[in-house]
Amino acid sequence: ITLNGASVGDVEVLEDGSFSADITLDAGENSIVVTATDSAGKATTITRTVTLDVSVPVFKSVTLTPNPADAGATLILTVEVE
Repeated sequence: ITLNGASVGDVEVLEDGSFSADITLDAGENSIVVTATDSAGKATTITRTVTLDVSVPVFKSVTLTPNPADAGATLILTVEVE
């Protein structure tokens, strides 16, 4: 597995074919490349681009329904962001 061109190391593939690795994304666009090689040496590579957005959302509006709220009642809080 590589993240933004740097190896994050090899991972162990479990009997069911699953694997996992902890990675730390950079803010913005990140390229993750996973290469799997079978026992015959045949390799398959998959590349994914993910974006980590660390910007703070700006609230456009917040609505509480019903308003005023009754104690013990179900409330709906609707938040609209820009």
